[in-house]
Amino acid sequence: MKNGIFTTLLLFCSLTLTSQAYAVMLSLQPSSSTANIGDTIDVNFVVSGLTAGAAAPSVGHFDIDITWSGPQLMFDSVAFGPYLGDPADPTETQVSILPPGVFVGLSEQSLLTPAALDALQPANFTLATVTFTAAALGNTVVSGDLFALDDAFGNRLLDPFGPVDSAHIDVLSVAEPVSLALLGVGILGLGVIHQRKRTSKY
Repeated sequence: MKNGIFTTLLLFCSLTLTSQAYAVMLSLQPSSSTANIGDTIDVNFVVSGLTAGAAAPSVGHFDIDITWSGPQLMFDSVAFGPYLGDPADPTETQVSILPPGVFVGLSEQSLLTPAALDALQPANFTLATVTFTAAALGNTVVSGDLFALDDAFGNRLLDPFGPVDSAHIDVLSVAEPVSLALLGVGILGLGVIHQRKRTSKY
């Protein structure tokens, strides 16, 4: 009888831990789904489903690759969030960029204690932000591939080696206000030419 109760409790605990692990999610959140040539676009890697404030699980390490499908976007920069420690510490963060610029690898390993990470991290936050410049017309897909997302003790929060999310971004030719301004200048120019023709007849 005692063995049956113990087995039931063990099964309940393992199911609870499994459901907590699956509650953690990664998503790609662009600042906009459309951009004009020359605009900058931020793509945020957001983790959600953690327990906020002084409770596990917290993120202690991540390793993510970002790829995009064409020349529409040009890589600018990466900014790591402040929730794993000091993003300015070069021993914490690593960025790998492969030419001609369709791949960026992001990695961060916190140097904080598990208790400090638990106290620091909210339930949802941005791990890193990648900034692009819209460089060519068309639609492009920004994708994320996960290699590691671990808690403060090094345990997996998500299964590695797979895609986590993607975002579609349309790059347009010129901004609408610019188009309207050009149209206005063209109409004004036609009006001036027409007026000159009328005055030259007299």
